[in-house]
Amino acid sequence: MRLSRMTARLRLAAIALVGVAVAASCATPPVEHADLVLRNGTIVTVDDLIPEVDALAVRGDRIVAVGRAAELDRYIGDETQVIDLDGRLAIPGFIEGHGHFLGIGDATLQLDLRGATSWADVVALVEDAAEPSRDRYAGQGRDAKEGNHDDGIGRGENLGDGVALPGHR
Repeated sequence: MRLSRMTARLRLAAIALVGVAVAASCATPPVEHADLVLRNGTIVTVDDLIPEVDALAVRGDRIVAVGRAAELDRYIGDETQVIDLDGRLAIPGFIEGHGHFLGIGDATLQLDLRGATSWADVVALVEDAAEPSRDRYAGQGRDAKEGNHDDGIGRGENLGDGVALPGHR
């Protein structure tokens, strides 16, 4: 009788150990903390299997996890930036691609006077742009390295000393 009780206890202990081992193997392993976690919003994943989630974790330049906010808590550390979307929509990778390339390129060749707040600022910006050592020149047909100015309609003048005026019509 005593042997059967001991056997029963050993079996029970073995079952308990197996249960603990199974539970331990199912535990969530630790992860490296993310740099950024978005949570509590609607995040479009562009994945047919999981089209929307409410949390996303990013490390470096990679999305390392998506899912429910509670599932991604383990990615949050002391240095993690956490953004509460407060129900808003996030679309990872959405980039506005509506550039008019010729216009953008042309704009880089023109003198930008937006920072000027006075006539003295305008004069300083024009002087800087007319500096012969600059690699880019704007205006209608001028060649500041040679000190020549041509406004594009045949009226050229030599200003000397490498100084050139911007073209005008």
